Amino acid sequence: MKILKNIGLAILAGILGYVFGTLFGKIYFSFIQYYGSFLFTKESAGSLIGFPMGILFFLPLFFTIFGDRHKYWWIGIAAIPAAAFLIYFDLDHVHFHVLFPIAGWLIGYGISVLIHRQTLNLR
Repeated sequence: MKILKNIGLAILAGILGYVFGTLFGKIYFSFIQYYGSFLFTKESAGSLIGFPMGILFFLPLFFTIFGDRHKYWWIGIAAIPAAAFLIYFDLDHVHFHVLFPIAGWLIGYGISVLIHRQTLNLR
């Protein structure tokens, strides 16, 4: 059952990465200058680059909150395709892409600490 839960968390991270991909792309392009090209407008490039950034944000967030013993293995394995895409297409700004998983992990860690404190106070 834990495997199904972890697969569900990874799928949920992918779905929310897709839904919020445009938002992550807008955040990205507010810091990085891009004016568009003959293939992609700024909006379509934002959703294309925002999708893997959303996955890299939501994976540590969900697995830190709801993950079990091997949660970091699941994060690492599930993040390989998204990280490979970002590194292959945007190696110049890889420092910016590292901030999203760190932010997701910090927010997830804070939420898990709050949940753990609440369960200790209820006993």
